[in-house]
Amino acid sequence: MITRNTKGRVPSCAGAATAELAMFLPIAFVLLLGSVDFGRVFYELTAIANAATAGAKYGAHDAAHSGDITGIRRAVTDDLEDSVAVDTVAVDTERYCNCDDGARIDCDTGTCAGGTGARRTYVRVRVQKPFTTLFPYPGVPNAVVLSREAQIRVQ
Repeated sequence: MITRNTKGRVPSCAGAATAELAMFLPIAFVLLLGSVDFGRVFYELTAIANAATAGAKYGAHDAAHSGDITGIRRAVTDDLEDSVAVDTVAVDTERYCNCDDGARIDCDTGTCAGGTGARRTYVRVRVQKPFTTLFPYPGVPNAVVLSREAQIRVQ
């Protein structure tokens, strides 16, 4: 229902759409940037998880590969080469051995208690990469370190 003011004119709504647009656009822009950053972080997490798995698979190929730290790192960087900036990535590798009872032993000289337990060798690869958002969001850290780890038993 349209009401008339005291002079008999209909009140003007000119500029209401502009005011609404001026209020909506900044919110929409922040939501768009947030969506882009959300996608970027999951893309990079997937890339470094795949790279950690590639390095662990290289190391788990056989006993000789499990100690080849340079080869494991090369497998990680080769997997990441087309996805993210490799120069900012940190790769940590570890080879460790366990007995059947879960006791950790030295992979080169250790023997399991009783002499009957089989020694199991594992390769663990952790990949870390710093991530910075495109825009500083209130209540959200602007920079974080993304980290993924893969662990595989040596064949």
